[in-house]
Amino acid sequence: MAIAPKMPTAVDVFVQDTPSPRAHKFIIDRRIQEGPDMGYSTAEGAEGAGPMVEAILATPHVTHAYFATNIITITHDHAADWPTVEKTIRHHIRDYLALHDPAFHPDRSAPEVTADAVDTDPDLVDIARLLDRSVRPYINSHGGEIYLLGYDEETHHLDIDLQGTCGDCAGSSGITLQAIEGFLRKHYDPKIEVIVAANPSSWGW
Repeated sequence: MAIAPKMPTAVDVFVQDTPSPRAHKFIIDRRIQEGPDMGYSTAEGAEGAGPMVEAILATPHVTHAYFATNIITITHDHAADWPTVEKTIRHHIRDYLALHDPAFHPDRSAPEVTADAVDTDPDLVDIARLLDRSVRPYINSHGGEIYLLGYDEETHHLDIDLQGTCGDCAGSSGITLQAIEGFLRKHYDPKIEVIVAANPSSWGW
């Protein structure tokens, strides 16, 4: 973590409760977030957002920090002593505000999907084998690709990612989806529903 400036920033911070007893708003007298709002969690870390975010997330019992214009909403766990957490967050804001970049946004673009998720979902092995012998070669011959993301036995949902000409055109993707679903209903699960993931990187969160 970066060393805080010797002189803390003179800043007015007002704390406001929310309907949730575990969430509180720190309203600051200046903009601390430009563009889209940004949320951070202790599980994912600061993602390069700088020492103020790092310090806030490192505060004991803090679980999330949500930045919006001039407001930081802090969420903490049930074991937190809120007055102690509040005092610590206030110090972090004053100590590191001068180093904070309101224009920073972490790169959360979707990673490219390049293979079936057979390592994380054994059910996909059989489905992939069926598609390899039937629908997939046809899709490949037309400049497209299909990747299997996950299958839920209870809901009968199969999540897929369509790429190339199959995913770029609404008409093509609809026809491809019907073909895949019809084939798998006949040969694998009569109730299967094939769903194209809007954002493959978020699937399974």
